[in-house]
Amino acid sequence: MKKAWLILSAALFINICAIAPAAAEMSMELKEFYGGDIALNMSFNSEFLYGSRGDGLRQGGAVSTLDNCQSVSSYNPAMLAFLGGGYGSLGLYPVSLLSSDVAGFFMGQSVGSLAGEGINAVLSDAADGLTITAGVDFSVNTDSVKATASQSTGFTNVEIVVPFAGNQSAIGFARESKNFLEITGMITGLEAMMTVSDSDTGIDIDVRAKMNALADISSSNVVTTWGVGRRVTEELGVGVVLEHYDSLFEANGRGAIDGTATYAGTTMQLNTSEDNSLEQYASGNLYGEAWGIRFGGSLHLANHSAELGLDCGVEPQIQYSGDTSVIYHTIPDSIDISDFTRTKRVELDGTEGTLKIKIPSFIRGTFAFKAGLTGVINYTHYFDGFSYTWEGQDETDELNISMLDDVRLGVSFSIFQLGLGVVYTHVSTVQDDVVDNIYWGVMPLLSAGVTIPIDRVKLEIDLFAFPLVVLKTAATYQF
Repeated sequence: MKKAWLILSAALFINICAIAPAAAEMSMELKEFYGGDIALNMSFNSEFLYGSRGDGLRQGGAVSTLDNCQSVSSYNPAMLAFLGGGYGSLGLYPVSLLSSDVAGFFMGQSVGSLAGEGINAVLSDAADGLTITAGVDFSVNTDSVKATASQSTGFTNVEIVVPFAGNQSAIGFARESKNFLEITGMITGLEAMMTVSDSDTGIDIDVRAKMNALADISSSNVVTTWGVGRRVTEELGVGVVLEHYDSLFEANGRGAIDGTATYAGTTMQLNTSEDNSLEQYASGNLYGEAWGIRFGGSLHLANHSAELGLDCGVEPQIQYSGDTSVIYHTIPDSIDISDFTRTKRVELDGTEGTLKIKIPSFIRGTFAFKAGLTGVINYTHYFDGFSYTWEGQDETDELNISMLDDVRLGVSFSIFQLGLGVVYTHVSTVQDDVVDNIYWGVMPLLSAGVTIPIDRVKLEIDLFAFPLVVLKTAATYQF
């Protein structure tokens, strides 16, 4: 995702090279640098680990068709063959709770230190080709980075299921915000002093700049699901759902650089007009869509008090198309002594490329039973990982989050549900065929919640789900 971060860094982590001239006869020496203060907030949902609603969200992702009001958008579609009636449901995150510690545990380090490393990497790239005076630290102190991670808020899913043929069959529709990530950031007080030299004329100009920036980058996947299920016999049911992914990646930012230029004892102000502007702009708007399919079967035993189930998903790779733009103002190739503050507008090359996101395909086996309480055991094998891939003109970058296998256990005590599980996980990055293994091990899952029946309405409240699904609420009307 290096190019995606380039869009962000061009405005948020101001690229010092934006001030630098591009011509070979020009050079720049950085003499002073101060990293300023940086504030970041990451907002996301992680319910794709558990499902959008139903008992699975509160049972560590462990699901079965013995729950007759399960989510058609997330679980075994054979549940459409075993409904006691129809329902409509609406889900939302009512609150945004900050939980940097939880997010940091999930990523293996604190959010602030991870952000600091990324900022330092961007600034190091910006320093490529510069001369840096000995003793100047061209980096950002991690302590100056204040970063938080929070749960996104708002309505996340709506679904409706209607049975027919005497409850032997049913059709379902759902629309769900499956994955969401937004990063917003602000940088203030970044300062630099540098000398720009023109070897042809022997002119040296000292430029002192102060920089501030705002930026926002977001990624979202909205999934629309259509499904149908039917009982083949009284005990055996099958179902299939089609999924349409609408995926959007957006980035917007602006950086303002104010400063002065000094030549031969004369100091002039920069950024007073379009002719000597040092403003920086970045934007990206990429859209992708794709289709997936899930199908499954379920065998109910002992008068519907036990289940053996099997379902699988063949999920797509989403390829994006759209526009990206990074525009900055820089010192021209040749300095005009009559107006040595003059700048030129440049549109950055190299932002073209292809962004792809792979949704994991899987197969899942289920055993469940009812005996006063409902117990569920799921085993899932994933055939591929959740990955971001950027294929640019001169490089390929990839982030892989591979959930290789998982086991989940869930228990429902009528009103109260509890679940846990473990996922064997591999997280890695790939840049130009060089693999960096970030994490390889077991990720724990834990969730709990309650179901409150009120006549025909059922309130579903997720109390917590690690990592970071808190107070997810759904209201389901049964008819």
